[in-house]
Amino acid sequence: MRSKFVNRRDFLKMTGIGSAAFLLGKPFSSIWSQAEPLVPDAEISITASEKYVQILSGAQTHVWGYEGQLLSGMA
Repeated sequence: MRSKFVNRRDFLKMTGIGSAAFLLGKPFSSIWSQAEPLVPDAEISITASEKYVQILSGAQTHVWGYEGQLLSGMA
């Protein structure tokens, strides 16, 4: 039995074509009409801010920091 090697580019191309064929095989309205309604179980507030932290010795690194607060729902 011979093995066939597939490179990353060909793999992504084949999966993209397969996904498109699957999605285009059905009308989009039928896909969305079968979806479960989204019922959120928590409400949060997230704030992003720029920070400088020292990860390694030497100069500090510019990063984004995120802080969240639970407004309602279960923790």
